[in-house]
Amino acid sequence: MLSNVKKKDVPLIAISLAAIVFIAATLSLFPQQTAQAADSIFNGVTRLLGSTVQVLVLLALGLVLYLATSKYGNIRLGEGKVEYSTLSWLFMFICAGLGSSTLYWGVAEWAYYYQTPGLNIAPQSPKALEYSIPYSFFHWGVSAWATYTLASLIMAYHFHVRKK
Repeated sequence: MLSNVKKKDVPLIAISLAAIVFIAATLSLFPQQTAQAADSIFNGVTRLLGSTVQVLVLLALGLVLYLATSKYGNIRLGEGKVEYSTLSWLFMFICAGLGSSTLYWGVAEWAYYYQTPGLNIAPQSPKALEYSIPYSFFHWGVSAWATYTLASLIMAYHFHVRKK
């Protein structure tokens, strides 16, 4: 089985490294053009998918709550003895995620959105302040954790239950 894994990993690593080198070289050689392209792509995606992303996050929250409270919430991930209770795991995940992220963005994100609010709101205005705090809650609140949980459950299920 180990040789099978190595055969699959070499092309994957080569493609990943080539993509990283290409992107880094492009960013280094053409900084202004790539910044303009990134800004244009971001604005286009935001216009096209802005509210769709929020709806998908809300649906992810609903799906996670359904999975947690349905019969699927009892599917065992892994074969070993349970070391920690569900509540302990929940607190560990929350503390690890919030603790590491707070070191960088948690205390300053609202100020970033106050200075550069987007949505055609004047920077450093009362309206910018009004929108900056709820928008940071979108990144740090229940909706964000539902998205993280859904991604984690998919990976854990395939690894522990389906053994892939």
